[in-house]
Amino acid sequence: MAGRHLCSRRYSEFEQLHRYLRNEFVEFCFPRLPIKWPFPLREHQLDTRRRGLEQYLERGVCSVRVIAESDIMQAFLMESNLHEASYSNVDIRILLPDQSWISVNVRKDSNCTNVYRALQKRLGWSDELANCFALFEMIESGFDRKINANERPHSLYIQNYSSAAVTCLIVKRWLFDVDKEEQLCSTDTCLHDMFFWLAVNDVNSGQIQANEKLYELKALQDVQRKQQYLKLARALPGYAEITFPYCLSSWKNDGHVIVSLGFKRYLLQSCSSSGEPQEAVLELQWPNVEKYNVDEDGCFIIEYNAETANLKRVKVFTQFVSAIYVGLLRKDNGRTVGRKLNAYI
Repeated sequence: MAGRHLCSRRYSEFEQLHRYLRNEFVEFCFPRLPIKWPFPLREHQLDTRRRGLEQYLERGVCSVRVIAESDIMQAFLMESNLHEASYSNVDIRILLPDQSWISVNVRKDSNCTNVYRALQKRLGWSDELANCFALFEMIESGFDRKINANERPHSLYIQNYSSAAVTCLIVKRWLFDVDKEEQLCSTDTCLHDMFFWLAVNDVNSGQIQANEKLYELKALQDVQRKQQYLKLARALPGYAEITFPYCLSSWKNDGHVIVSLGFKRYLLQSCSSSGEPQEAVLELQWPNVEKYNVDEDGCFIIEYNAETANLKRVKVFTQFVSAIYVGLLRKDNGRTVGRKLNAYI
């Protein structure tokens, strides 16, 4: 805790603080408060308890930056109302594709929809531009998980209090139709810049498999040359796709696979038990997919047309049970229809 604060608080107020902090930072292991005795204490006993409460603050809760800077903790130190602080407005930092971050001021209990609207207003985005992106959570495995509409981004932020990053919230693409992307980019410079930086990030992370084109992309890595950069990147495997952490699958004798979802295909790549990619690949174009669903165990099942007369079925078992919506086009009795894939992966 930077510096020292002088405030007067009763033991019961420390108990109230402890309850509020435990509700706010559910995964943090808080130290215990000094014991409250049921009988009057002598002066030296009161002094011992006072030192114990100081240690609770200084060496316990306030040693963690995000807790020390929380509204609840600041209200306690400033002798303000703790109940009001627990429902106050907060500043939430969100990382943008160009690696800059922006702060939005929202109610602490705001859901993802409201936080994203605040971000849209802060950036001056049109609805069309905002619909191309969404809020994601960066998690430890390196996978960015789309935040559901009713989740509370502030709760996700404080659950990552031990992270050294500026924030765990990031804006990523939620438009996977590359043709539509190109059309929108031709009329919106801001959108064009956003997709350029997203492509740069995906190349650097390996999501886009640049291979021998890597040096050419590096030479074009300038926002002023975004059109050339994107033209090259869009032709590479992995562009505008979501790749999930490796998991078990019924394919390849119940081995491990890396799952990728895109506008045109569903891809399984075999890998080792530690996630190292291997050569075997199952690539399914969406017109060949007949059925997909989720069973009661949260296993994603897809049935597709194979070279044989019978349908083949592949199961994927993964810890990421969240709805993934990917825009795609399918041929249905000669008609082109727009559909959304709701895949629990």
